[in-house]
Amino acid sequence: MSHKKLISSLLAMTLIASGCTGGNEESNVPSSSSPSASPPSASATASEESQPIDPLAKYETPIEITTVRATNDTFKFIPGESLENNIIYKLYEEDMGIVWKNKWSVSGDNGKYIEKLNLSIASNDLPDVFMVDAGQLKELVDGDKLEDMTPYFEQYASDQVKAAFGYANGLGLRMGTLDGKLYGLPNTRDAAGNLNLLWVRQDWLDNLGLKAPATADDVIAVAEAFAKQDPDGNQKDDTYGLMATFLMFDGYGLGSLDALAAAYGAYPGKWIEKDGKLAYGSVQPEMKLALEVGRNLYAAGVLDKEFAIKGGGETTADVVAGKIGMYYAPFWTPAWPLNQLKEKDPDAKWTALLAPPGPAGEMKVPAGHFTTNWTVVRKGFEHPEALVKAINYWYDLSLPGGSQLDKYAELRNGTYKDVDTANYSPVYSEPPNKNSDFAIVINKALETGDTSKLDVAGVQTYDKIKAGGIDGWVEEEIWTKAAPLVPQYKEIVTDAFYGASTETMGLTKAALDKLTNETFTKIIMGNKPLDEFDAFVSQWNKIGGEQITAEVNEWAASK
Repeated sequence: MSHKKLISSLLAMTLIASGCTGGNEESNVPSSSSPSASPPSASATASEESQPIDPLAKYETPIEITTVRATNDTFKFIPGESLENNIIYKLYEEDMGIVWKNKWSVSGDNGKYIEKLNLSIASNDLPDVFMVDAGQLKELVDGDKLEDMTPYFEQYASDQVKAAFGYANGLGLRMGTLDGKLYGLPNTRDAAGNLNLLWVRQDWLDNLGLKAPATADDVIAVAEAFAKQDPDGNQKDDTYGLMATFLMFDGYGLGSLDALAAAYGAYPGKWIEKDGKLAYGSVQPEMKLALEVGRNLYAAGVLDKEFAIKGGGETTADVVAGKIGMYYAPFWTPAWPLNQLKEKDPDAKWTALLAPPGPAGEMKVPAGHFTTNWTVVRKGFEHPEALVKAINYWYDLSLPGGSQLDKYAELRNGTYKDVDTANYSPVYSEPPNKNSDFAIVINKALETGDTSKLDVAGVQTYDKIKAGGIDGWVEEEIWTKAAPLVPQYKEIVTDAFYGASTETMGLTKAALDKLTNETFTKIIMGNKPLDEFDAFVSQWNKIGGEQITAEVNEWAASK
């Protein structure tokens, strides 16, 4: 079972990546070559200002929207339902007058969807509404194939949607804007899951008489103590101070040391702003210092000697086996794998901390983008505003503050309790601060005992915490201890480059990534001297990095 599926089964509020947008049959659909629908006129706008638009107004005469979909093994249906005929499609039709038709669907990883959609783009056989990545977005805009959604978003988006899309100074919207026009509405996700906390064995700290680490240097010192001073008291040399995987500086999941590198000013794998330009974090001088830290940890026995060949499965097994003293992970990690350790060893205690800062005393935390794809409207579709209204409806139906949330929650916890109905929606987005807000509501209820402000999912979480047991422990650790920490990060660093892959990236990125991973691993394991980093930077630039940097900065200058 994947950790996403496991988390889904334990946490009502934890997200599962939904299927891609899409559509079906083409009956009564304007052709891809039909002229663009005109944006609202000035007179219409003036009229609408005096008579505000209802963002959830139902179409009196139902409209049909074609889309395309991608599914995976998390898509399950109750008897009699399918991707074409399910409760979410029915609710859209009943409440909004929107009839979704799937033009085609694919099953498997996202690559199959991208490949299939590329064929549709090449043959100019586009659905009305569909999801795209950054490269497809640029290609379609360059080909004049998409509607400019600027006026429709401004006029039809609900306050709830505007607030969500305005997160991080509207980054999601800016990422979907080309040449000053909004073409792609961001499929935003919860941002908390892209930020790592430091998780520490509190019982080990207590056993050794240590305080929780307050700085990155403290992390190193505590990690060495955990590796060398028998913190579990079994008189065996079988513990590691800090977890790491072969993807040590890649991503924000379990075993990533990106947050430790950031404490020393390094942001591997990210384009960062430096001296007025964009620079690649993996080849900056600060990265050499981060590698030196990793090298020293390895030499001291803090890291598993086999980290270079271990993936997430092997390292999380070490957590469950009680061998790991600290690791960086998102707020949800009590749901996996700490729940399994808790079942095995009820006395194991963990503490969640903000990632400690480095010598400079500040911490700019690396974070993943809360959107990597966008939903667009085919140019010429008669009702481009319908996409905005569909997103409004999804928010109203499925998220805290929505007028129909309880109805949706009752469905999820009744007839549809064994399936993930969120997968069914052809448009999917959620506020980046969803889980942080949920934590606030839950903690208020726990403080006062008043559950009247909670929706069905909130009441379930509240009841689990009060009931105790493993499930109650998981919910309590997540919502009362970990999730409230995330908003306390004062500054986050996301990748400053969010455009389509440049020409040279397409030709050399795989080779550059391989060179980077191999060099970093060899330096950390002591198979290459630390100064090998300087030769690596030179080689990185020669085989494409310098040209990519120029292309990335050309992109930045055009924004």
